[in-house]
Formats: sequence, structure tokens, C-alpha cells
Amino acid sequence: MKISIIDYGPREFLGEISLLTGQHAFLAAKVSTPGRVLRIPAEQVRVIMAEEPDLSEILLRAFLVRHARLTQRGSGLTLVGSRFDVNTRKLLEVLARNRLSFRWLELEGSPEAEATMRELEVPPSDLPFVVVPGGSLLRNPDAHQLLGALGLAGPPEHDEPEVCDLLVVGAGPAGLSAAVYGASEGMNTALAEDTALGGQAGTSSRIENYLGFPAGLSGEELTTRGVLQAQKFGVRIQLGAKAVGLSFDAYSSTFALSQLRVDTVSSSS
Repeated sequence: MKISIIDYGPREFLGEISLLTGQHAFLAAKVSTPGRVLRIPAEQVRVIMAEEPDLSEILLRAFLVRHARLTQRGSGLTLVGSRFDVNTRKLLEVLARNRLSFRWLELEGSPEAEATMRELEVPPSDLPFVVVPGGSLLRNPDAHQLLGALGLAGPPEHDEPEVCDLLVVGAGPAGLSAAVYGASEGMNTALAEDTALGGQAGTSSRIENYLGFPAGLSGEELTTRGVLQAQKFGVRIQLGAKAVGLSFDAYSSTFALSQLRVDTVSSSS
């Protein structure tokens, strides 16, 4: 079933916050009248937002509002699973904490859930499953598989151990701040997060005690601003991964910590 979300006209711009996070697009667009569309690569949008503060505020606010409206309408992913299934609950947490637009078809008492299973020929043994618009059907995926299908997590760039100046494990407000401060000082910085950027604070509807925002802001806005700052300074962000081993080597007693290395970064399951 196709649902019309919104119509755009002359001098209007498309896009929501997924344009900046790298998430795959859920929705398709159709040109109804002759015209011209100017396409700006996402990388260039980030450059513009970094160099034009006033325009950046307009774009960021519009992207956040649009994402919130898409989420309210339940457009995007479809999750089918039982409320009593632990894997379903894990996926619900990942979707909610990453502020992803989705709808949940609860297996208990939902004719639509059963109809979807029959239509897609999914046996009960493959529950829960996720339907990605324009993408694949994910059968009983773990968090990393789900985020990877959305373009939010991927395999490490190489298998060899990588040494960095600063490794931040956990991307809550404190982790994002540490990554931004370190990278802005010229440190080669990596940020590893298991579940969701922004941590628990990212799901807050309103934060009023954060320094510099006397009128308050939403957790999603705080997270988005932090991620954009981190990307601006070149922080390497790995979502859907966690550090399972840390070690350091001190070359002399002068330096308490000479290097910090991730011995192993594994996909979360």
C-alpha cells in the first residue's frame, strides 16, 4: 500500500535527518510536473552546514521536524513479532533508541501481522522479522544486522588492528562530547557504540538542564548536533559495535598511557 506523505513545489527542499546520518532512504518521490531538481550530495550538505551557521539552523530544524512527523505517522520499517519474544523486545529497543521511523505489528491479536506473514511466506520460526521498504526482508536479525541494512552500521574498514590517539567507548552525551573535544584538538579519534548514538538521553522529549540551551532541546536534537560536530572534526563512528578488550603500552614511566588500542571490536548480537 502506497501512502502520499507530502507534496513539494518550487523553491522548496527535500530531505530529513537521515540525509545527515547516512541512513538509507525509506521513501520514493515522483515528479508530477516538468521542472528541474538540484541534487546536492550529502557530503556537500555537511560542508554547507559547517560553513553557513544561519542556513545550518534552518536545515537542521526542518530535518528534525520532518523526521518527527514521519515517526508519528509510522512510515518506514515494519516489525512483526510477539510481545513475549525477547528478540522482538531487543529490536524494539534498538529502533526506539535510534529514533527510527517504524510500525510494530504485534503477533498477538493482529490480523495484519498474520496476513503479512502469509503474504511474505515467513514461517513462525523466522520471527521476528523486519520489512525494509525498497530493501531486504530481515528474518530474526540482531541489532548489527538491522542497523547495517539501514546503512547505520557496517564492518570495520579493515581487519588489521588500528591504533588511534583517542578511543571513546559509548556514544552518550559524555562520549560524544569527549570525541568532539579530542578530535577538535587534532587527535585521531574513534567512537564505538553498541546500541544507539545519544544513549538514553537521545530518547528524551525535552532536556532543560543542558549547558548553553536555556530554552531546552530534545534528546534527538542534542544527539544530532553532537554527531554532526563529531563528523565535522573527523571522528570515526562505528555503530552496532562494542569494545570487548582494551590494552595500553607505556613506553616509559614518564607517560602513564602511551597508546590505547581496541584489541577486538565485535558486532553486537
